Amino acid sequence: VQTCALPIYTENLIVEWISPTLAKKQPVTFTYLYFESLTKYVALTGEFFAQEMLDELQKDVHRILKEPDRSIVLSTREILIVSLNCDEEVLRKRFAQAYFHAKSLLLSYQANFYTLTEPVVELHSHWDNITANIAYARKAGKAAVPS
Repeated sequence: VQTCALPIYTENLIVEWISPTLAKKQPVTFTYLYFESLTKYVALTGEFFAQEMLDELQKDVHRILKEPDRSIVLSTREILIVSLNCDEEVLRKRFAQAYFHAKSLLLSYQANFYTLTEPVVELHSHWDNITANIAYARKAGKAAVPS
């Protein structure tokens, strides 16, 4: 079981940000993206090149986002997208044809979608559903089955 990767202040900001939407009975959908490791490229090309790769990856993510979506970089392999008043099907369609690249390399990734429809006071208890434990399953050598 994975623990919540969000620092408490980030978790609190997200809860504060999504609460008005959930209070109006509108959905909030989380899209968790888990990318292939960039470690091999860092070893070959150095940290500056790796930072450029991450910058390009973020640009690709932002190309898909709509207002008022927000993205949060959790690590070099994980990005969390929070979409207000947006249901899972809309996001599945947006990401169905998505591709992500860094420099001239296409990056493989897994995505998981999770929608909240009721007010929450914390995200910790929802974290396994948000991430589908993709990172944990990959580290354990098991194929994660994203939603």
